[in-house]
Amino acid sequence: MAKVVGKQAAMNILVGLLTVGLLLASVGIVRASGVGLPSTYLPKLSSYLQIRYTDSSQSSEDRFALRRFKVMLDGGPSDKLHYHFQLIYKANNGSRTDYSIFLQDAELIYPLGYGLSFKIG
Repeated sequence: MAKVVGKQAAMNILVGLLTVGLLLASVGIVRASGVGLPSTYLPKLSSYLQIRYTDSSQSSEDRFALRRFKVMLDGGPSDKLHYHFQLIYKANNGSRTDYSIFLQDAELIYPLGYGLSFKIG
Protein backbone atom coordinates (compact mmCIF):
# COMPACT_ATOMS: atom_id res chain seq x y z
CA MET A 1 0.00 0.00 0.00
CA ALA A 2 1.24 3.48 -0.81
CA LYS A 3 0.49 6.43 1.49
CA VAL A 4 -1.45 9.04 -0.43
CA VAL A 5 -2.14 11.91 2.02
CA GLY A 6 -1.80 13.09 5.64
CA LYS A 7 -4.40 13.28 8.45
CA GLN A 8 -6.19 16.57 7.64
CA ALA A 9 -6.16 15.97 3.90
CA ALA A 10 -7.45 12.44 4.54
CA MET A 11 -10.45 13.80 6.41
CA ASN A 12 -11.14 16.27 3.59
CA ILE A 13 -10.92 13.51 1.00
CA LEU A 14 -13.14 11.24 3.10
CA VAL A 15 -15.83 13.92 3.30
CA GLY A 16 -15.46 14.47 -0.45
CA LEU A 17 -15.84 10.75 -1.17
CA LEU A 18 -18.96 10.54 0.96
CA THR A 19 -20.39 13.57 -0.86
CA VAL A 20 -19.62 12.02 -4.25
CA GLY A 21 -21.21 8.78 -3.06
CA LEU A 22 -24.40 10.58 -2.09
CA LEU A 23 -24.46 12.37 -5.44
CA LEU A 24 -23.95 9.13 -7.36
CA ALA A 25 -26.66 7.44 -5.31
CA SER A 26 -29.06 10.27 -6.13
CA VAL A 27 -28.20 9.91 -9.85
CA GLY A 28 -28.94 6.19 -9.54
CA ILE A 29 -32.32 6.95 -7.96
CA VAL A 30 -33.13 9.42 -10.74
CA ARG A 31 -32.11 6.86 -13.40
CA ALA A 32 -34.24 4.16 -11.74
CA SER A 33 -37.26 6.45 -11.94
CA GLY A 34 -36.77 6.77 -15.72
CA VAL A 35 -35.37 10.31 -15.68
CA GLY A 36 -31.74 11.32 -16.12
CA LEU A 37 -28.67 10.06 -17.88
CA PRO A 38 -29.20 7.29 -20.46
CA SER A 39 -25.68 5.85 -20.05
CA THR A 40 -25.33 2.30 -18.76
CA TYR A 41 -21.68 2.98 -17.86
CA LEU A 42 -22.14 5.08 -14.72
CA PRO A 43 -19.56 4.21 -12.07
CA LYS A 44 -20.67 1.95 -9.23
CA LEU A 45 -19.63 3.16 -5.79
CA SER A 46 -19.66 0.71 -2.91
CA SER A 47 -18.17 0.72 0.56
CA TYR A 48 -18.11 -0.96 3.92
CA LEU A 49 -16.71 -0.28 7.35
CA GLN A 50 -15.57 -2.41 10.23
CA ILE A 51 -15.54 -1.09 13.80
CA ARG A 52 -13.48 -2.61 16.62
CA TYR A 53 -14.02 -2.34 20.38
CA THR A 54 -11.05 -3.03 22.66
CA ASP A 55 -11.90 -4.03 26.24
CA SER A 56 -9.76 -2.71 29.12
CA SER A 57 -8.91 -6.28 30.18
CA GLN A 58 -6.97 -6.61 26.90
CA SER A 59 -5.25 -3.19 26.91
CA SER A 60 -4.70 -0.12 29.08
CA GLU A 61 -7.97 1.55 28.03
CA ASP A 62 -11.36 0.83 26.46
CA ARG A 63 -11.66 2.25 22.97
CA PHE A 64 -13.55 2.13 19.73
CA ALA A 65 -11.58 2.13 16.51
CA LEU A 66 -12.44 2.32 12.85
CA ARG A 67 -10.73 -0.93 11.85
CA ARG A 68 -11.20 -0.23 8.16
CA PHE A 69 -13.36 1.85 5.87
CA LYS A 70 -13.13 0.78 2.25
CA VAL A 71 -14.49 2.59 -0.78
CA MET A 72 -14.59 0.82 -4.13
CA LEU A 73 -15.29 2.47 -7.47
CA ASP A 74 -16.03 0.26 -10.48
CA GLY A 75 -17.06 1.28 -13.97
CA GLY A 76 -15.91 1.73 -17.52
CA PRO A 77 -16.50 3.78 -20.64
CA SER A 78 -17.58 0.74 -22.70
CA ASP A 79 -18.17 -3.00 -22.66
CA LYS A 80 -14.51 -3.47 -23.59
CA LEU A 81 -12.80 -1.45 -20.85
CA HIS A 82 -13.44 -1.45 -17.12
CA TYR A 83 -11.70 0.00 -14.08
CA HIS A 84 -11.61 -0.81 -10.37
CA PHE A 85 -10.23 1.42 -7.60
CA GLN A 86 -10.20 0.67 -3.89
CA LEU A 87 -9.28 3.10 -1.10
CA ILE A 88 -8.87 2.27 2.58
CA TYR A 89 -8.97 4.50 5.67
CA LYS A 90 -8.59 3.57 9.35
CA ALA A 91 -8.56 5.46 12.64
CA ASN A 92 -7.71 5.03 16.34
CA ASN A 93 -6.02 1.63 15.95
CA GLY A 94 -2.70 2.69 17.48
CA SER A 95 -0.98 2.24 14.13
CA ARG A 96 1.37 4.59 12.29
CA THR A 97 -0.93 4.27 9.27
CA ASP A 98 -4.00 5.61 11.12
CA TYR A 99 -5.76 8.72 9.78
CA SER A 100 -4.43 8.30 6.25
CA ILE A 101 -6.10 7.28 3.03
CA PHE A 102 -4.33 4.62 0.99
CA LEU A 103 -4.88 3.47 -2.56
CA GLN A 104 -5.12 -0.27 -1.96
CA ASP A 105 -6.06 -1.51 -5.41
CA ALA A 106 -6.26 -0.05 -8.93
CA GLU A 107 -6.94 -2.04 -12.11
CA LEU A 108 -7.80 -1.55 -15.74
CA ILE A 109 -9.59 -4.59 -17.18
CA TYR A 110 -10.01 -5.49 -20.85
CA PRO A 111 -12.38 -8.46 -21.36
CA LEU A 112 -11.10 -10.81 -24.08
CA GLY A 113 -14.15 -13.08 -24.22
CA TYR A 114 -14.78 -16.69 -23.22
CA GLY A 115 -14.36 -15.73 -19.52
CA LEU A 116 -10.85 -14.36 -20.03
CA SER A 117 -9.64 -10.81 -19.46
CA PHE A 118 -6.43 -8.80 -19.50
CA LYS A 119 -5.77 -6.82 -16.29
CA ILE A 120 -3.25 -4.10 -15.57
CA GLY A 121 -2.85 -2.87 -12.01
